[in-house]
Amino acid sequence: MEGEEKPKKKGRVRKETGDYLETEELEDEGEEEESPETIAEERVEEESVLTEYDPEDFVSGAYVTPGGFSSKKAIENPYAFASVRPYNSVFSGLSSDIQNDLIKSIAQVIRDEIKSEINFAKFVSVIADETPNITHREQMSVIFRYLTKTGIEERFVDKTRYSYGYDCHKYFNLCACDDSVVAWAAGSIITFFDVVTKQRWFRRSTTGGSIGVITSCRKEPNYRVAVAEAGEGALGPLVLLYTWPDMRLDAALRGGTARAYSALAFSPDGELLASVGREPDYFLTVWNWARHRIMLRTEAFSNDVNTVMFSSYCLGQLTTAGAAHIKFWKMANSFTGLKLQGELGRFGKTEICDVLGVYPMPDEKVYFIFTE
Repeated sequence: MEGEEKPKKKGRVRKETGDYLETEELEDEGEEEESPETIAEERVEEESVLTEYDPEDFVSGAYVTPGGFSSKKAIENPYAFASVRPYNSVFSGLSSDIQNDLIKSIAQVIRDEIKSEINFAKFVSVIADETPNITHREQMSVIFRYLTKTGIEERFVDKTRYSYGYDCHKYFNLCACDDSVVAWAAGSIITFFDVVTKQRWFRRSTTGGSIGVITSCRKEPNYRVAVAEAGEGALGPLVLLYTWPDMRLDAALRGGTARAYSALAFSPDGELLASVGREPDYFLTVWNWARHRIMLRTEAFSNDVNTVMFSSYCLGQLTTAGAAHIKFWKMANSFTGLKLQGELGRFGKTEICDVLGVYPMPDEKVYFIFTE
């Protein structure tokens, strides 16, 4: 009797879980594969559970609309349960994601119908949004809106699990969040990639605007990811700091520049953050980010700045560099308080060039990378 009760119990649990996920608009990521005998028993129980929702549609042929819900009014041609099986080559009940086989099969039918409708639509709009799954990880979703003979239709298409975008025109567009995860920005999307597990996930910018630069701090207890966003409307440019790895918003810094940021860098201890703005101001700003306060600010240069970096060896020293210049800075006390004192570097016999990257050394010398 105990063996017979097991699949029934698991079926009830799965049904309750499905109802909860539907209410919360979350996605089930699946579970570990079980033995073939248990899988076969669960498959029978799953089908009996499905019939509780709509026995007639399940047995005689469900009416599945492109929007993913049952409605005989929305589409004339009924899709029988058996007709969706050929869309999935692994619909054997033995795959590693067995509980999603049916969903994948029906999804393919729905996609085909949506494509057919869009092909005849004169006007189509595409909306990108994000939806949390059951682990509270954001996933990008795509929605199509288009005009048909009967009115405006809105179709949820898919969750974007992969983004192939990488802005190769940006310098330093790759940062290490920890020992195994790297991140980069493309447009308004941040892509995270675990080099060990090969998992990839995404996060959209908070304001919806483009992302200028991204950097990280890997110093306990200040494990942070800093994202500079262009902002939209009255918000203006923002520097947003998130705790890592949960990506919880920890600080929002405003007023560092007028339009957009070109460079970010944490101090060696992670307590300060330096930012450089783009035209028209090119402001170099040193933040006490934990207090959301600007400590120091001055014009870095009169042209584009590609990079900023604190010295790991000399406290209070940092370097900025960019189009035809390199500049050395010290945070020094004066009669009027703490100030940024800058000294422009001289190229000497070396031809003036655009500096891409810098690395301060213990003897206060600075190595730099340049373009001809």
